[in-house]
Amino acid sequence: MRVLVLALLLLPAAASAEEWALVGLVRPEEPPVEAELRKAFEALSERLPPGERVLPLEEVATRLGAPTMGREEVERATTEAELLFFQLEYDAARRKLEEALAALERDRGEIPFEMGRDLRLLLALILLQGAGEKEEAARVLAPLAPMHVLPEPIRRASPRPVVELWDEVRAAASARAEGWLVVDCTGCHGGEIWLQGLPVGTTQQSIALAPGRYTLVLRGLGPSEERRSFAREIRIRPGEETRLTIALAAEAAAAAGASTHVQAVQVDEAVEHARSLAKRVGADRLLAWRFEEEAVRVWAFGPSGEEVGTWSRKLEAGDLDSALRELAEAILLPAPTPSPTGAPLSLAADSFVHREVEPSWRPVAKWASVGAAVAFTAVATWLTLEASAAQSDLEGLQAGPGSYATVDDGRRASRLADAIDTRRTWSAIFWTGAAASALGTLYFFLEEGGPPSGER
Repeated sequence: MRVLVLALLLLPAAASAEEWALVGLVRPEEPPVEAELRKAFEALSERLPPGERVLPLEEVATRLGAPTMGREEVERATTEAELLFFQLEYDAARRKLEEALAALERDRGEIPFEMGRDLRLLLALILLQGAGEKEEAARVLAPLAPMHVLPEPIRRASPRPVVELWDEVRAAASARAEGWLVVDCTGCHGGEIWLQGLPVGTTQQSIALAPGRYTLVLRGLGPSEERRSFAREIRIRPGEETRLTIALAAEAAAAAGASTHVQAVQVDEAVEHARSLAKRVGADRLLAWRFEEEAVRVWAFGPSGEEVGTWSRKLEAGDLDSALRELAEAILLPAPTPSPTGAPLSLAADSFVHREVEPSWRPVAKWASVGAAVAFTAVATWLTLEASAAQSDLEGLQAGPGSYATVDDGRRASRLADAIDTRRTWSAIFWTGAAASALGTLYFFLEEGGPPSGER
């Protein structure tokens, strides 16, 4: 019972943010602000409560879809794996190729398709010859074989077991009921859909595909051909239609420079781009930082993209470190203040006014008092009922005033009397705790409905 009460008391506190992520907001002509972001990272990390952390910028970039390898690194890994394979170092070759394949799954179209195909063929060969893992080798080929017929020169140059497995995977996919993919995009006038590095169709078109998992990248058409979305995994199910909407402008702008920088001509557009990336980052809070000559501004978004606060600090004599420390304290100590729904975001630094908001401990204390009141009431009620039941048993043992039918009944009556006293004592304690918690709950909820605390 004590464990239950403790769990109820700690439940509201467990809902606090555990992971924070940082991105920078820049205009296309501005340089990246990585140095400033790292200073913000340090200022926030120093003030975080135990159990919470700020994600390193490299991890944020990875979560946003930044490739972990470029074309040259993938090519080098494939070459090294070939050498290891001929030296019968199957495990080492397999590890190198699996790392390169993971990088390919994040590629946005910069790595040639043929390089990815050859990498899959080599990895499948290693799995077949090194450990006899045919099923695993088939899974490596599965995303590509249903869409791509091996050219004859590649078939002649590849080992027969791999070619035969490729054909088996392709035939098995063809035998299953196909599914369909429909992709739409916002911020673009149509786009071309690429799966595993191959163009398969355009937006708003129903594309028939063999069931399975694919890596999808959306590329713009015409003047926006250079725009590319982040790579994402999709799953096609037999007989079903998979629908997907991609904010191409937001994703292309976020990935145009460093992956922890969101670019847009207007700052409010960059803010909206950052909002759309909150789900992809997957942190409890995404902080978008705008560093200007005279001020630093911050927007905070929840895991679903909801805005949970805005802050700004002027730079006194260019002292960025002091402004970052003040911002970190303002962000962490008070609860973030959501901006009015639908209100436009002003670009003037002076227009951002920090509001006095409810201290961060108050919601925890409020809901802790609610949980305590419920728990104390439940325990007190149970003890009262138990004492009443024991009193009934005691009265049933008495054959007459102060007498009992047997010695055992007398001993049992003594134990019941002790239990009744103990339960009544603890019942009184818990009823007192329930009353105190109820008064605390009433205080917090009445104060919550009071006048606003004003502005500064």
